[in-house]
Amino acid sequence: MRSLFLMVFLSFAGCAPHVGPDGAVIGGPCVDDLDCAAGSFCLTARDYPGGTCTTNCDDDGECRGDSACIESRAGVCLLRCDEDLDCGRGGYVCRSRTSRGVAGQSMVCVGG
Repeated sequence: MRSLFLMVFLSFAGCAPHVGPDGAVIGGPCVDDLDCAAGSFCLTARDYPGGTCTTNCDDDGECRGDSACIESRAGVCLLRCDEDLDCGRGGYVCRSRTSRGVAGQSMVCVGG
């Protein structure tokens, strides 16, 4: 029971285990929404090979961990990166995408 409480707490706190190449909140692989944490959903378009869990956002402040809010499907959180290796998943590369909520671009992991 204690570990369940801790897992739920960390999920809401936006801690790293739920954000990243294996993250159930943002960044992890998925086939459908059931593969992602509550409040997240699965993007399965061409730009997201093997699917990727994400959440909607209006700006970076609504994204957990090291993710950025980009203009896609009314704003989604994607993993930030500096280079392709940061993405940690086959088929994903680090690319510049239009930020949502602020002017400019963010480097995020998308299908390559």
